[in-house]
Amino acid sequence: MPPSAADPVPKVPTLEEVYAKTLAGLGRRPCRWQAESCRAALKGDKDIISIAPTGSGKTLTFWMPLLFREDGIQLVVTPLNLLGTQNVTELKQHGISACDVRADTATAKLFQEIEDGRYRAIITNPEELFKEGGGFEKLWKVPKFTSRLISIIWDEAHCISTWSSFRADYKKAYRLRYLLPHTRFLLASATFNDQLKVNTLKTMHMSLKDCIVFQRSNDRPNVHIEVRRIEHSLRSFEDLDFLIPPDWKPGDETPSFLVFFDNIEDSIAAAERLRSRLPRDSKSKVMWFNSRMTSLFREEALKAFSNGELYGLCCTDSFGMGINVAKIRLVVQWRLTCDLNTLWQRFGRAVRDLLLDGVAIFLVESKYFDDEKAKASERAEKAKETRKRKAANVLAPSRSAKAARLANATALGDHPATASNSNLLGNRTAGSVHDANLQHDRPATTLNTHNNPSRATPAARIPDAHSDRDVVENPVRPEQPAGSDARQKSPLNDVTIHTHNTTPALQDLAMLRLEFRSEEKPKTQQAAKRTAEDLLTPEMDAFINAGTRPFKCHRKPIMAFYANDKTDHQLCRPDLPAGCTRCVARTSSICCILCSPEHSIFSQYRRHQGSAVAPGTEPVAPPSRASRLPKDAGMLDTRRDLTTALDAFRLKCAEDEYGSLAYTLRPDLILPESVMLRLVECARAQKIGCLDDIKRETKWPAHEVDRYGKGVLEIILR
Repeated sequence: MPPSAADPVPKVPTLEEVYAKTLAGLGRRPCRWQAESCRAALKGDKDIISIAPTGSGKTLTFWMPLLFREDGIQLVVTPLNLLGTQNVTELKQHGISACDVRADTATAKLFQEIEDGRYRAIITNPEELFKEGGGFEKLWKVPKFTSRLISIIWDEAHCISTWSSFRADYKKAYRLRYLLPHTRFLLASATFNDQLKVNTLKTMHMSLKDCIVFQRSNDRPNVHIEVRRIEHSLRSFEDLDFLIPPDWKPGDETPSFLVFFDNIEDSIAAAERLRSRLPRDSKSKVMWFNSRMTSLFREEALKAFSNGELYGLCCTDSFGMGINVAKIRLVVQWRLTCDLNTLWQRFGRAVRDLLLDGVAIFLVESKYFDDEKAKASERAEKAKETRKRKAANVLAPSRSAKAARLANATALGDHPATASNSNLLGNRTAGSVHDANLQHDRPATTLNTHNNPSRATPAARIPDAHSDRDVVENPVRPEQPAGSDARQKSPLNDVTIHTHNTTPALQDLAMLRLEFRSEEKPKTQQAAKRTAEDLLTPEMDAFINAGTRPFKCHRKPIMAFYANDKTDHQLCRPDLPAGCTRCVARTSSICCILCSPEHSIFSQYRRHQGSAVAPGTEPVAPPSRASRLPKDAGMLDTRRDLTTALDAFRLKCAEDEYGSLAYTLRPDLILPESVMLRLVECARAQKIGCLDDIKRETKWPAHEVDRYGKGVLEIILR
């Protein structure tokens, strides 16, 4: 229906009009879901949720409405500044004025230009958007600006929920709901599963009934999946050596690659490992990429990588969501340090050009595979039996003494109150987590793994991803009665629990001792942001251990988790026999390493026998356990002098390695601060006498010790 004279909103274009104008203005014929999204934004009566795989054109839908509103403005909120820079460049090529508002560009002049209507696409981040006293705070009060807003777009909208713990401004996003009640939101993401959707809508004060949802399968059939067990020391990064073959020489074709880390120090150490495998003139072809680098440095690195001047990057999420590099052939995730949503986002960086094939490899610690979990469970059972024997030995004398006291009391005609025994657990209720059977002799667990092998080890807690602490058993549910031989079905359909008869006294005391141990939280777990249990969700477990599950496919857990089999793929090209090749859900003929184990696309990335150690070095045995040093408060002269000398050494090495960039990149790339302080303490305790001592006592990567350790050792021993 045409708008009235008082209504400034133009009529909603037809699908054919959207197709034609987008092709003419932006150089691409949109798919039907993209055209419908554009029409919904222009209609403006509902919020929009756009779920589509990486590289499928979500960003195109941000700009299409601008073609139909000559004075319209689209405001995009993105988690990464690099995305803003990239979008501004692309929009200028199509004649659309755009600006990137971030800390180093958010000047009074820029905001005045925005208010005057100079820019039609404004890209910013949450911190600038909600900055107190910032430019946007003033713009919300300017009607000539707010009346031109078509929508506010939250790019990578899953970050509103998943990143709000460390980017608090995402928690303020709902405020715009009330500041701009007539402006609609568009939430766009490739990994927006049901739970994330619920959490995000709650944060944004949005209702699903007031949203129109465009959902496509987020499967990437041209990205072929492999899950690989880490075989070497984590600190050595030897499992990444397949990226640079031992016989590599200049001129050899090297597929462009990304290796993702959740730790900046790891990304730097891994890059150095790979650089050490290249000739001197080619070392700069592999770089690290993280938030410590300046914006200019990251932009130049991205440009060089896009142009093929770099072979690969060892990166964090600073190079992540939305970055448009079409020909990345290989993406690697180092360790289980992220959830499935983040993992799928990172794998989505591979081959955004849908005509190419790429590989995504997940390098996972051995402890997360079913066979290792079974061994951990067995060790836990043996440890439990050992504790039972020790507890019985400790209780035996006291039990005899108690029997003697009872006999004496009976002889005197005295009957001790039976309530005294129950006082040991007096404050507990039958349903509490402290029920007697909860901690005493926790029952052995037998699983029927025929239908669900992923539940093969419920008795063991998976160790924290960032620690090497021993396996600790999980408590059993409190509703299980104590001291019975009955076979009980647990709330899990496939779990049968066996309990064993023990004496009440042994139950009480053993239960208390185990209770104290179970409630003592390890310091490593207290410091971790996320525990391994949080990361090894059922879907992640199934993804990693697909080879031992009945479905035997790494892709199927992904498809099930995101409900990709239930999405509505609209055929937007009825003139073609098979419909639109971009919209139709495609299946992969290769799929994953389990479906096509002998395919050449996987064989090219297989480990090279005998190449685990960098050329010119000898294999190094894993270091033994580091020493426990006594605490010593205060700063002595010797400690201060050694710290100063080591700091000067690492600065000189950084200058030799990086030249004028040494101060920008920081000298702790050579010798991390934590390693330097550990070296000082170990030196004072006379624990350092050779390079092997440095490897044992610190977390300095072995290849870095081989490279710089001799100079450090000379300083310590002089």
